[in-house]
Amino acid sequence: MHDECVVSDDKIFILIKYDEHVRVKKLTLNYKEAIYKGMSEKQGSLVEIEDFRRGHAKYVLKDLKKGTMYRMTATASNDFGNSPTSPEVWFRTVDTEVEIRKT
Repeated sequence: MHDECVVSDDKIFILIKYDEHVRVKKLTLNYKEAIYKGMSEKQGSLVEIEDFRRGHAKYVLKDLKKGTMYRMTATASNDFGNSPTSPEVWFRTVDTEVEIRKT
């Protein structure tokens, strides 16, 4: 899977591309505020995307906190099970660059 993001002050537009020969039925995005050392972990949010076009899916996460760092992973699934979890994507609202960190 490959993804592209556009970030604004309170939302992120995500374009996810994948091998269209693999039948993806559902994509689950797990995102939460990035927590720094010494702070307690916050609850994450899950979004399930089931609207796919040939080899790509589009989604907009809305109502994010302005100037906040988030981290997100994705998992694809079909009748045979779930894919491995993707590398984490870190993004900050307001910023335009996305840093991809592999875990």
